[in-house]
Amino acid sequence: MYTEIQIWPRFSETDANGHINNTVPAVWFEEGRSRLIYESAKVSPAAIIAHIDIDYLAEMRFRLPVTIRTGIERFGEKSYTYYQEAWQDGHLCARARAVCAGWDHKRKSTIRISDEIRQGLAAYLFDEALRGRTR
Repeated sequence: MYTEIQIWPRFSETDANGHINNTVPAVWFEEGRSRLIYESAKVSPAAIIAHIDIDYLAEMRFRLPVTIRTGIERFGEKSYTYYQEAWQDGHLCARARAVCAGWDHKRKSTIRISDEIRQGLAAYLFDEALRGRTR
């Protein structure tokens, strides 16, 4: 399963070629992760982003909505990985992975992901059969 949000690109997010600037999907993906955590799963993890990678597969343009899909790809002992997709006009345009590490803010070190967080996010494990496919 995954969550979906719809983004309406702003003119200010375009580059000189009329494409969505390459820095913008990172912000959209962050919004997708925030919505999954706080609105859908309703958990508040003590965690930080440890790594993000984005694959750009097709151009995105102004004036067409973008759908951001967000799910959990896997759990580790001290981290979990989000898997995300950006769709526009029926095309998969970008995909991303973000590794989120459990974090102790006082000690400035990684910690185990709690069972509460695992349980809250487990319902959003991204179904492999849906990866890169329209519904």
